[in-house]
Amino acid sequence: MNKFERLKAKIKGYNKGSYYKMRLRDIGEEYSIYFELRRDGIRDIKYPKLHISGNTTPTRADLEAVERAREKQQYFDELYKNQELDSLNNLTKKKSKVIPFFESRRDSHKEKNTRKAWNNAIKHFREYAGEGITFQDINNDFCNEFRSYLLTKVNDYTTCTYFSIFKRMLNIATAKGIYIISPAHQIRNVKPETNRDFLTLEELRKLKDTEIIEKRKTMSPDVIRAFLFACYTGLRISDIINLKWENVVDKDFLNIKVTKTKRFLKNKLNETAKDILDDQKSEYPEREYIFRLPKGGNNINLHLKRWTEQAGITKHVTFHTARHTAACLSISGGNSLFATSKILGHSATKTTEIYAKLIDEEKYKAMDNFPKL
Repeated sequence: MNKFERLKAKIKGYNKGSYYKMRLRDIGEEYSIYFELRRDGIRDIKYPKLHISGNTTPTRADLEAVERAREKQQYFDELYKNQELDSLNNLTKKKSKVIPFFESRRDSHKEKNTRKAWNNAIKHFREYAGEGITFQDINNDFCNEFRSYLLTKVNDYTTCTYFSIFKRMLNIATAKGIYIISPAHQIRNVKPETNRDFLTLEELRKLKDTEIIEKRKTMSPDVIRAFLFACYTGLRISDIINLKWENVVDKDFLNIKVTKTKRFLKNKLNETAKDILDDQKSEYPEREYIFRLPKGGNNINLHLKRWTEQAGITKHVTFHTARHTAACLSISGGNSLFATSKILGHSATKTTEIYAKLIDEEKYKAMDNFPKL
């Protein structure tokens, strides 16, 4: 047995009687140390950001890393032991009913759309589990089965939303000492394929030149201008609806508090966006809000459906298509992913990367359209 094998045997000895087992993961030229807990159907992993070389003869740094890992292992074990004791003391909490707790969490939200989503999640949970379900009835298997049930009732995207709310509720219950680790801790949510259709510059020009005639009157200019404005700013419909003239600073900048994220966003207006604002100001000089849209997203999207059909565009266009379009216009115009992410108000460029892929796909389709020699 060489010295590295003896070090592994030492780690194995540390694991005896420990809740969190010290593991080594081969990551090429070295090993990453991590801890794994498996208990009562729950799995938890912790990464202490410690590495060893894996040399046949461990270095001093390797030995020190293992000793630091041992200290962390003891810390995690003690923490888990205390949580387990707290859980026993909170047994009465675990016997309490879930739905009243679920509803109390819903009531803490003020946003109308957020409350609606929580209401729907509670409705499906009640239909699946019944009114009398308690926290002690919920384990890993229950969570998996509830997710599968949701998939039979609603589409992937909605399942993702409702199951995320359910997991959030369990995390809050865990923070209050009802669980040591949430029963849904290691359960992955559904990852739906989202529709990210976007409009090309040519299609936008077609739309701009197309006037929709309804049965009784011309389509509201507000819907047309609001959609095009969103295509050139990347704003969501919630922010378009709430947009006031006071949000326009020195005619060149938008300064808003984003409805979804609650973060402040300041963006420079491009010439197209400024032209649209000039048209709105000229036509509706007395308004406080810049755009006045029909009530309800479905009504707005119905207007857009008629408008795009009239323009000869076959893509499925909703108001959110404008945000996708803004991202693709930005990237195809030469802006970096970082700059585009800041325009859209993304917290990281990872969210923005999908639009670069969309641009590539559009480019590949264009290459297929080349005539054969």
